[in-house]
Amino acid sequence: MTLLLALPLVSVFGYSNQPLNTAMTTNDELLFTDNSRLQEYLETEFVLQFQDEKFPFKPVDFSNWKVRFSLEEEYSSEIESSDLCQDYNFLSSYTGQSPVDNYLSVCNLTSATKSIGHFKKGAVLKINKNKVTDFVSNLSEEIVSAPKNAKIKMEFEKNIDATETLINEKAITEPKGKLTIVAPAESGFSLDENETNNLILTILQNPEKGKIFQLPIKEEKPKISKETLDNLEISEQIGHGESNFAGSPKNRIFNINIATDKFNGILLGPGEEFSFVTILGPVEKETGYKEELVIRDNKTIPEYGGGVCQVSTTVFRAALNAGLKITERQNHSYPVEYYSPQGTDATIYLPKPDLRFINNTPNYILFQSSIEGNKLVFDFFGESDGRKVEMEGPTVTERTSEGILKVKLKQIVTSADGKLLFEDTFDSIYDNPAKYHETELLKIKPDNWSVRQWNDYKKSHNM
Repeated sequence: MTLLLALPLVSVFGYSNQPLNTAMTTNDELLFTDNSRLQEYLETEFVLQFQDEKFPFKPVDFSNWKVRFSLEEEYSSEIESSDLCQDYNFLSSYTGQSPVDNYLSVCNLTSATKSIGHFKKGAVLKINKNKVTDFVSNLSEEIVSAPKNAKIKMEFEKNIDATETLINEKAITEPKGKLTIVAPAESGFSLDENETNNLILTILQNPEKGKIFQLPIKEEKPKISKETLDNLEISEQIGHGESNFAGSPKNRIFNINIATDKFNGILLGPGEEFSFVTILGPVEKETGYKEELVIRDNKTIPEYGGGVCQVSTTVFRAALNAGLKITERQNHSYPVEYYSPQGTDATIYLPKPDLRFINNTPNYILFQSSIEGNKLVFDFFGESDGRKVEMEGPTVTERTSEGILKVKLKQIVTSADGKLLFEDTFDSIYDNPAKYHETELLKIKPDNWSVRQWNDYKKSHNM
């Protein structure tokens, strides 16, 4: 008679001559008849690996167990097989007397109810699938990475394979552009969670000590790579924007360079919405920025990243001239000389306001920047669909005695056959700059200012 069947497994943990007496049931249960082997199994470390990263786990993390007994007629308990009871049984059969009367009741019990001595103690371990699923879910978050497109640029070779363009009935020669890769593409990776769950369950049921198991990974290829470069159909300039930052302090110029590099070489897919704030990322000391004046909380104060709006303004101008649909833009609180002419600026501050627009062309757009002296330039390259862009303004519509300035700018975009695609008007209202600058000099360092901010303030005010 057997209450719970215990079958021997093939060698585990490398013990080919010491099989682990376990059996897997349909309920994901393992029966252990040897406690020392149970403890060894629970504490054995298994390793999952992806690339150079290793993720260890132990069976104890995913299981619980309880005591089970099985009745096996061939099994003898320690009491039954002891010399004491064997002597008792032998002598009593001849003399009816026990040499050790103190143990009479124990030996009588095992003799009278012999089957009691055939109960074998074991342990049933049950795998908790929910714990395995949670482990895999957390693992997935650590491994996942998005694919990165190759960073590319448009290069021009003058007088080589040039094309002729007719402007005002005069033929002029323009250099032909060629796309080149600046930084290679990188594949993205994600964890196949179903396969990983199955892998862990297999390891728990058929453990191999010391083996490293490779995680099942799904690879996602980037859209833009060396192999797909020729499919981009980026062949010509479709937009241009520029701004002048002459007179900027060195920290402001430094920040302009840092931020410009974030946008140089990015690609905007057809129908995709651009977000300046998203691509820019955190603006702080840790990301390389220096302190410079910014407009915040109705004040002009030093803060990390002052000057980044020079970049957003220039990108805004290129998007306007390319005939892209602007979905979010806000002017500065007061007129800033670096963004002349007023009405064509775009302020940003994390997380809001943002500069956003949609690539409403049929192909990818490549952003390419350059700094020429005090001039920041952004060119957009793509494939023209023949659209024409007309800008009306910027026009000053009102100046008030309180120092308020109102400016209007209109963008009109028509198709190649002259039909109106859309038109947008950008109304800018600028406040009096005097409201955003201190009328009295500070004599004590504000609590929320750094020593450097305070020293810069004193220096700028000849204190």
